[in-house]
Amino acid sequence: MPVPTRDQWIADARAVLDLLESNPDLPLNLVTGLNVSYFPLRSDDDTEAMAVVDAVADTLGVAVTPPGPGSHYEAEICFGSASYKAIAVLKDYRDRRAAIDRLGEAALDADSATEAFVDAADAERYAHPDEFVPEEYIGPTGIGSSTPGGPL
Repeated sequence: MPVPTRDQWIADARAVLDLLESNPDLPLNLVTGLNVSYFPLRSDDDTEAMAVVDAVADTLGVAVTPPGPGSHYEAEICFGSASYKAIAVLKDYRDRRAAIDRLGEAALDADSATEAFVDAADAERYAHPDEFVPEEYIGPTGIGSSTPGGPL
């Protein structure tokens, strides 16, 4: 599906709203709002994206929400359960998110390596149990048996 023009996108949104308005029997989750978001293009220099959000804030007559830890530079206007928001995902946040993703991948790789090592070690133990079980735990009939008063 080709990317619509701005006018086509607005017409499509109106068509959905008209459909809902003219068909009150259609189910609608009233807990979920209608949220339109705009993300300026990203670059290594956040000033361009922040300038776009500043311009949106001026047009909307709202203040910019400065980024805090784990948040973005954004301007939002709400109309009840509907909103329009311009969001600049800043480089610092993207870099931190990429680092977290790399740590997650490394942890998954480490888990896989650990599982492979444990699987290989278990296979070796099962193949040669007498080498891995302390002698005091081996009863007269093999591993897991015990004699009266023995350790198992």
